[in-house]
Amino acid sequence: MSAVAIVPYRADTSGNRRINAEAVLTWLSELNITVMLSEHAEQPDGELSVPAGVIRVFTESTDAFNKACASNRGFSASTDDVIAIVDADTLMDSRTFTAALNRVASRDEVIRPFSRLIELTKDQRDTYLQSAVLPQPTQTDRDDSREGDVLPLCGGIVIMQRARYFSVGGVDERFQGWGGEDDALSDSLVRTGATIKVVKNEPAFHLWHDRDIRTRIGHDHYQSNVELMNWWRHCSDADMADHIARGQSLLSGDNRPD
Repeated sequence: MSAVAIVPYRADTSGNRRINAEAVLTWLSELNITVMLSEHAEQPDGELSVPAGVIRVFTESTDAFNKACASNRGFSASTDDVIAIVDADTLMDSRTFTAALNRVASRDEVIRPFSRLIELTKDQRDTYLQSAVLPQPTQTDRDDSREGDVLPLCGGIVIMQRARYFSVGGVDERFQGWGGEDDALSDSLVRTGATIKVVKNEPAFHLWHDRDIRTRIGHDHYQSNVELMNWWRHCSDADMADHIARGQSLLSGDNRPD
């Protein structure tokens, strides 16, 4: 199996995102796959401790963090048959994650390898940083209540065949800042006939970090992101095909800014 885990990343002023990214990169580096850190920032994070063997891709930008751009740049820099987009603050059981990679390599187009997203407290995160042992979920932990074979890809971790990623032109780079790009990716995959599977009864863990409403629903691009989500849900097949073709051109390196 040829697989790459792409970790989109930008540091924050608190340093917590750096701490979390280091934990995620360390976890991924212990697996037999390619690991790629794809930064979208004004300059590379010189304070980030990156495990040996991790490939670093950098996109210079003074604009808001663009996870879609970072994901697509990682795709273009890779050649692997299986693509995993892994948030820089989310991890899970290694065996379950690897099994999902193998499923995509052998048969499934797109997998969300967890059905529960557990929000770790600061103390729980710090305990994990010391022990590298994930906690046992309890009934009081936050559940993702959506069920079924086709689910919106709510972020965290998503795995898909390389050809399927390319077939939708990657992730829509018109999304800026927090919110929307994962839903748009779901819509484009479902509307083009992909089947999204979910690994049921398996948790992923979101590492604690500061949350500021200004970086979520309070940021300058949030309303335009909402409008883009609506566009993906209601656009004509012709408009979607035109947008996908432009995305495929970017993924191939055509008209991509240096």
